Amino acid sequence: MNLEDAFHQPRIDASGGETVGVDPRQPADVQNALAAKFPVNLTELVVFPNNFACPSAVMQDVKTGEHTGISDVMSPWSGAVAQA
Repeated sequence: MNLEDAFHQPRIDASGGETVGVDPRQPADVQNALAAKFPVNLTELVVFPNNFACPSAVMQDVKTGEHTGISDVMSPWSGAVAQA
């Protein structure tokens, strides 16, 4: 899976607290499996409030040396640059 596909996947927040935040785009079987073990709160991935992490990443293709990067897809403050 490339970085863009990974960053657009539905998210899960298990960062603490009483409940696990689950993006409602998660498949029903994933939601049900989590709900069987934890209290679950369906939580939208939105700009504000930040209900999930705000990740950024860089990946290097070991064969070509090309670098690919991405920042949080929902953050209006995120930015990225292209490799020259």
